[in-house]
Amino acid sequence: MKKIITLLLSAAVLAFALAGCSQDPEEEATATGSGEPSPAATSPAPDNELHAEAMVLLNLLNNYNGDDFDAFFDELMFEHSADPGGLSSFPGGYLFREGDMVPEFHDASAALEVGEISGLVESNFGYHIIYRLPLNYDDIPFGYVIENDYRTLRQIAAADAYNAILAEWREALTPSYTAEYELIDLPALLALLNDSYVIEYNDAFAAFSPDTPMVYINDHVVTWGELFSHIFVNISYTIYNMGGLPDLSQDYPMTDMNFGEALLHYSTESAINMRAYLYGADMHGVTLTQDDITLFTDHIETMLETFGSMDELLTVLWEEQGAYSLDLYEYISLNTYLLPTNIYNYLFGEEGELLSADIIEEFATREGYMLAKHILLSAAEDDE
Repeated sequence: MKKIITLLLSAAVLAFALAGCSQDPEEEATATGSGEPSPAATSPAPDNELHAEAMVLLNLLNNYNGDDFDAFFDELMFEHSADPGGLSSFPGGYLFREGDMVPEFHDASAALEVGEISGLVESNFGYHIIYRLPLNYDDIPFGYVIENDYRTLRQIAAADAYNAILAEWREALTPSYTAEYELIDLPALLALLNDSYVIEYNDAFAAFSPDTPMVYINDHVVTWGELFSHIFVNISYTIYNMGGLPDLSQDYPMTDMNFGEALLHYSTESAINMRAYLYGADMHGVTLTQDDITLFTDHIETMLETFGSMDELLTVLWEEQGAYSLDLYEYISLNTYLLPTNIYNYLFGEEGELLSADIIEEFATREGYMLAKHILLSAAEDDE
């Protein structure tokens, strides 16, 4: 079959070149696999061999009357397309949205119905023949691959749905901040960290006692001891991930806050969000398992092996106070980081497999996702 197509192409290209590509532009109209026309054609007029070759392929597709158009398109694509990156990495097509592809490719794809092919679409890469496909929920969007984020469309939609649910839980909470909260001087407190990341116990609680109310959330109260526990969790992870604390006065990325302000803000949000997670967990009967606790404890031990001074810091800050011990640190960390995962898995499954197709389709439509493969004819044979 491939030899026959190649011979047809060679003869037809010569015929088109000699005829000056005089075919009526309307005859370049796009078509579905079943031969029905679609409105997405772009008809470049240049008289050249590349255009002629592309027209031969388009006519072969438009005139196909077999029972497996997908296989026929793939055969032509793998034989003739000058997009080796797409053929090797995205053989099932590109899953994309606006901004991921060149505008000509995006716009022509958007004008197609699922199952239709385009006419010749010219871009700076060459001539495309585009085939619009139904979404595959387990494909990874092209834009995410570029960012080394390998979540599938299903997983991305599930995360979006989960964030919406969390936002509803969060909106049900009404935090109010005490006068003492406004007096927190986190940069001054963290300036007390010595070279081993240790703050003396008396210095840590010099301004406020551990039970000083900081934030009221509906019927709950976040004390200074609890809030500082969240702060300490964030300090620990910052030290662990960055090898030390950054300059608190430097700008925090993508915000109008510095690191010190961001540390207090996100620690406070963490305390509020924990109530939302606990609310959601109670609503759905989700709990932490012993495996969760064991896994997290092993992680903490790894952190302490890497930064042994954290162990000393935990001892100085919490064990002398009794209730504010490593147990509280674990409790907050488990409920802030692992409980949300358990709720997510309960609602949507680990891979988002419990998410309904309707929700994924709604998300994909809202975000403008499309799936399409193409045959690219390019003199330069550049990658897409």
